Amino acid sequence: MPPASQIRPRCVVLPIPSQDSPLPFIGTAVHFLFGNLVVLHPGFTECWFGWRVAKIFPDAADLEAYWKTGQPAPDLIRTGRREQIRFWITGTVSAEPESPAVRLSLTDAEKEAAMARGLGGKGKIDGQRFKGLG
Repeated sequence: MPPASQIRPRCVVLPIPSQDSPLPFIGTAVHFLFGNLVVLHPGFTECWFGWRVAKIFPDAADLEAYWKTGQPAPDLIRTGRREQIRFWITGTVSAEPESPAVRLSLTDAEKEAAMARGLGGKGKIDGQRFKGLG
C-alpha cells in the first residue's frame, strides 16, 4: 500500500435534483457530466456514485425521493468517514425554463466544511464561500 501522502482522495457526485424543472432530466445530465469529470481528474481515486449507492441510500425510496427533491439528504460527513469518501458534490437545477441554472456544493468530509458555487444560464458565476474550506 502506498504511503498516506500518495493516497488520492475519493470524490462522489450525488444525484442532482431538477425540482419542478421544465427540463426534468437536466439534473441527471449534470450528475453524469460531473461524475465523469471527477473520475478523469488525476487528483482523485476512481469512485463512482453507483458503486456506493446502497451504502449512501440503504432505502431505495430515500434515493428516489432525493433524486426528485434533494431530500432526505444523507449525512455526508458520517457517510464520508465510513466509506472513506473525502469530497462530495451535491447540487440543484433551477426551474427557470429560459435560463436554467445549476448550483453545486463541494463538501469536504475531512474538514467538515462546504463551498457552494452557482453557474447561471447566461454563464454568470455567483456563490458564497463557507468558512473552513481551503
